[in-house]
Amino acid sequence: SFSTTAAFSLNTNTLKGAVVSSALLGAALGSLFAARLADTLGRSHTLLLNTLPLTLSTLLSSLSTSLATLLLARTLTGVSIGICSVVVPLHISELSPPDLRA
Repeated sequence: SFSTTAAFSLNTNTLKGAVVSSALLGAALGSLFAARLADTLGRSHTLLLNTLPLTLSTLLSSLSTSLATLLLARTLTGVSIGICSVVVPLHISELSPPDLRA
């Protein structure tokens, strides 16, 4: 069976924490510029554009052979998650009928 801990030499809790928290760092960074990006490009185009880093990060994660690549991939995944967490609620609120909006 495959072990992430063995494959990437994650023999300390600090390294394990870095891998896990890199996605959270990316999400925080992505959420900082997501609204401006959505205002500039529009909600739909921002979500479509966001599929590129999400797809790239998935490929990088699955093909990574070093800790640095894995950290980069997870951070990029986090950036995409941060963008989605800001833009998707805006997009849904614009699509809903005015009488159903809060």
